[in-house]
Amino acid sequence: MSVNNQELESLIAQDESSTLEFKEKISPPEIIARHIASFANGEGGIIIFGIREPHQVIGIDDEQRLQKFVNAARRMVNGEVDVDLTFAEIQDKKLGVLSVKSSKGIVAAGGGYYRRVGEVSRPMTAEEIQKHLAPTEPASPALTELSGAVAQQTQIIEQLREDFNSANAPWKKILLALGGAVAGQVLRFLIEHFLV
Repeated sequence: MSVNNQELESLIAQDESSTLEFKEKISPPEIIARHIASFANGEGGIIIFGIREPHQVIGIDDEQRLQKFVNAARRMVNGEVDVDLTFAEIQDKKLGVLSVKSSKGIVAAGGGYYRRVGEVSRPMTAEEIQKHLAPTEPASPALTELSGAVAQQTQIIEQLREDFNSANAPWKKILLALGGAVAGQVLRFLIEHFLV
């Protein structure tokens, strides 16, 4: 889903929402992956790189770097996603526009399951996971239990990520990264073997 310059200018004039995210700088792949998953698990959406809130076009400085980071983010996402990265020029500044379509299946990033609510990407609740996995069927006790475990695991992964970002000692970061990796593998095993 590409947007023309007129549509892009209209988007820039809006505020962030459940389908729109602005990034001033090129985000690391793990953050891009979380946004891809959160949009895919919702209505879909657009991330515009090179916008400082509110509505200021500052541009990006390296298209190749953004392309590389988006490709790395796609590899971090589990589940089928349809994303499209395009570039546009507004006010003589280059912008990156990443479009994400809503996914029929559930999508994870970094071992956690996220959803876009308002202008925030946040961990999915057990109820949201259940509804996403079985939208028309009443939840079985096994699905209810596994959805709860997956939601709890996502919360743990999110807390580990926050702790990792605030850790200042290298050994703490190593321990937190190992804990996050183990938690992600356990979560992936549960989803692959019990929810599909």
